[in-house]
Amino acid sequence: MSALNPVIRIGEQFADVVADHSEGNQGGKVDWEVRVADALQSVNLPIDVAHKFPHELSGGMKQRVCIALAVMLNPALILADEPTSALDVVTQRVVLEMLSQVRRQLKASMLLVGHDMALQAQIADRIGIMFGGCLLEIGPVQDIFNQPIHPYTKRLIASIPSIRKKQDIHVLAQDGFNEVEQQTYLDFSRLTEVQPGHWVAQ
Repeated sequence: MSALNPVIRIGEQFADVVADHSEGNQGGKVDWEVRVADALQSVNLPIDVAHKFPHELSGGMKQRVCIALAVMLNPALILADEPTSALDVVTQRVVLEMLSQVRRQLKASMLLVGHDMALQAQIADRIGIMFGGCLLEIGPVQDIFNQPIHPYTKRLIASIPSIRKKQDIHVLAQDGFNEVEQQTYLDFSRLTEVQPGHWVAQ
């Protein structure tokens, strides 16, 4: 959401994107206005949003404006870095559903970066677990959640609160990483396929 310029109307920010990526052929005002309208409608926003400043929109609306900006040029890959940060739970779901819908319409791939494991599981097909900038485990969502292999992945999954099983929060809090374990994780440099599509650092 901070990607939006606070002193420029939404429509003008869309026009900047079109101008910067049109390779000298910017088209007329009518052309980009049509493209802006189409982009806003693709994320279920009214056309008059184009005439508003960012501060006049809610957090969820600003996030959808950012999605519209990102996909209006039909990218093959959508990189979404913490797309639901600073949003309430209901708005998070709306934004995630919107991202999924737009991705399907464009037939694009999406790389979703985030810390909320449960949230990522609702939208991702595959998950990669990182520690210290290194990938430790990659696999289908079901495998990562139901059959984690790497010790760090196991601890990460175990730390997710559950209403179905009783957990002693004090035990989880005490089960931290010492410096030796952290260095061991960082020393892993090779991923090995332990089963089809499931890779683990060893």
